[in-house]
Amino acid sequence: MPHKLEISKFCDTITDDAQRIGAVNTLIPTHDPVSKRRKIVGENTDWSGLVQCLNVKGAGIVVNAKTGLVIGAGGASRAALYALHKSGIQNIYLMNRTRATADKIAADYAPIFKITVLSTLSEVGRTEESRPDIIIGTIPADKTSVEDFPLSLFGREKGVCVDMAYKPRQTPLLKAAGKVKGWNTVTGVEVLLEQAFVQSEMWLELPAPRKYMNEELDKEDARRAAEVMAIEKL
Repeated sequence: MPHKLEISKFCDTITDDAQRIGAVNTLIPTHDPVSKRRKIVGENTDWSGLVQCLNVKGAGIVVNAKTGLVIGAGGASRAALYALHKSGIQNIYLMNRTRATADKIAADYAPIFKITVLSTLSEVGRTEESRPDIIIGTIPADKTSVEDFPLSLFGREKGVCVDMAYKPRQTPLLKAAGKVKGWNTVTGVEVLLEQAFVQSEMWLELPAPRKYMNEELDKEDARRAAEVMAIEKL
């Protein structure tokens, strides 16, 4: 970040998924057996990390889900929209404060799948079809408050809410979803971990050490929490 769109010009090749998303977040060094020179493959694991989180936290929900909503229209939103499409979601909505940016993304994806652009979140839930089963936030958490997310967003009896922002862990969007019974939440760090598992396997061509990686994250969390407590005591 924030070069997921521009970095592609420095890649020798880009995978089909990354091309369709229009953003690269992973660089994979390879060697051409003929020329013996190193080549860089551009890949995107934002979408695959999201799909894995949805399948884990949304077990029993995603399989029957028909409607998804993405909030924000940056590089991460492209991956979120693609993840919804790859998960079989039929009705995909996109809301961004600058509508022109969202319209551009919808146009880019038009040959593959349809996106309905909304101008405000108040438009969500006005019809049965527009009530999302899955919500994915892709904007910085410090730009929002809990009050920005009306209860009408969570009109389904059950749903999954993901926020790709991870500072803080519990973003305003996740706090809003957490108040509604039947809705599961997924933090941005959980998405990052799933991406890291995939990236580790791409780079090393070995199964990712998931247990170890989770443990190291827990240790880092504990260390940071201890630092905060120490500062507060000063």
